[in-house]
Amino acid sequence: MSAARLRTNLREAIDHNELELHYQPIFDLKSKMISGFEALARWRHPVRGMVSPITFIPVAEDSGLLALSENGL
Repeated sequence: MSAARLRTNLREAIDHNELELHYQPIFDLKSKMISGFEALARWRHPVRGMVSPITFIPVAEDSGLLALSENGL
């Protein structure tokens, strides 16, 4: 898929609330306790299924859509 098409699909994904946040715990191995959480963006495309962050995050950053997605999630 071309970068232009991916950018268009990503804009549509933001409009249709297809982006999700998944939280991953961060463990402190010394204390053996959770020290925080990392928020991971995931895109559940209605046709393609889960789109890899490696595919869409660089496009979101380069096109300025990352700020939109932060507000849209």
